[in-house]
Amino acid sequence: MQVGEVVDFRFKLLSLLGRGGMGQTFRAEDMQTGKVVAIKTLLDSAHPGTEERARKRFRREAMVLGRLRNPHIPEVYEVRPDGEWPYIAMQLIEGVSLRDYLAGNCLPGPPEVASLGIQALDALDDAHQQVLHRDLTPNNIMITNSGCVFLIDFGIALPLTPDATRYTSEWVGTVGYMAPERLGGGEPDAASDLYSLGCLFYEMFAGCAPFVAEPDLHSAEDRQRSLRRQHQEDPPRPLREHVPGLPADLDDLVTGLLAKDPGERPVSAHIREVLTRYCPAPGAPEPNPGFDPDLTLPFRQPKEVQPSHARPAGRGVTAAAFSPGRPANRVQPDDVALRIQAAQDLHTAGDERAAAAALQALLGETKRAYGKRHSLVRQIEAALGGLPAD
Repeated sequence: MQVGEVVDFRFKLLSLLGRGGMGQTFRAEDMQTGKVVAIKTLLDSAHPGTEERARKRFRREAMVLGRLRNPHIPEVYEVRPDGEWPYIAMQLIEGVSLRDYLAGNCLPGPPEVASLGIQALDALDDAHQQVLHRDLTPNNIMITNSGCVFLIDFGIALPLTPDATRYTSEWVGTVGYMAPERLGGGEPDAASDLYSLGCLFYEMFAGCAPFVAEPDLHSAEDRQRSLRRQHQEDPPRPLREHVPGLPADLDDLVTGLLAKDPGERPVSAHIREVLTRYCPAPGAPEPNPGFDPDLTLPFRQPKEVQPSHARPAGRGVTAAAFSPGRPANRVQPDDVALRIQAAQDLHTAGDERAAAAALQALLGETKRAYGKRHSLVRQIEAALGGLPAD
C-alpha cells in the first residue's frame, strides 16, 4: 500500500505514520464519515516462507483488538484480516510515544509517573481478561496532547485460551523490558506484563532502563545476551541511587514489580492503591516544571479531558495481597545471616554434610528471590567455599 491509495473503496491513505518488522500504519481519511483514522496493514513479505505466519498473526491481532473495549486502548472501526490487503482501521492517537516524551522532557516526578501508571494499568486490567500484551515498552505507550494514555500494538499479544496458537517464539518482544520467566522459556501470565510495567516506571524515575547492555559489546547478539542474563540473574541498581528523595512506597512498588519470581510481584489492586496516593486532585495547579504533554491533565481537569481514568479501587486480576516489606515466601537478609550461622554451627559440630546441604538449599532460595549475582548470593557462596570438599 502507498500514500494516495484508497483501501476497500473507503479509506484514503494520507501519510505514513510508522513501519515495523511486519506491518505499517497510515493516517487515513474515512470517506464515509470524514473522520481521520489509523490504518494498519501488513508489509509485503521479504521472506515468502514467513508470509503465512505473518497473516495468521495479523488475523489474531485483528481478532484481539476487535474484542477489547477500554478507553485506553484504541477503538477499532473496521477489520478486514483476509484478502489481498488485510487491514485494521482504528482510532488515530494524536500525540507522542512514552519514548519521545522522555526524550523531550526533564525526568517526570511521582505525579506524572502515577498518572501514566494508572491509565496504563486500566488498559492492562481489561486486556488481561482476554490476552497478554507481551511487548509493553516506551514505544507502545502513547500519550495524547491532552495527557491521556493509550496502550497500542497488540501484534504479539497472546490470547488467554488453552487452544491459543503461538505464532512466535517464547522470546518474542523487546528483551530490555521482558520478564525473567519469559526469557527462561516459562509460561507468561499477567505478572509478566506487570514486570514490563515496572521497567517503564524505573525508566521514568531514573532516566534509564533497569538493565542496559555492557558498553563494550558491539554485536547485537552479544547485547541481547547481556540483557537476557541481567534480567534473569542481576538485581537492578537501587532506584534511590538514581532518585535519592523517592518516597519509600514508590521505591518498594517498583522493586516489587521487578522481582525475579512472578509470584512476588504486586497485583493490580496494590499498584493502583500506591499510585493513587500521588495522582493530583481535581483542580490542582499545573506542574512546575511543566511537561509536554501534561500527563496530570486528565486528573487535574477530569471533566474537560477524556477518557476518564476512574476505576473501582479494588479491581485486579487476582485477589492475592502484596506486602512490599516482607513477603512471606521470600527469604530475607536477616534470615540468610542466621541460616549461614546455623550451617557453620553444624560444620563446627562435625556434620559437614548437613552444613553443605543447608547452604545449598539456602543458595537456591536466594538465587530465585534476588538473582544469581546479588550480594546475598555471594555471601552464601563464600560460606560454601569455606567448607572442606568431600
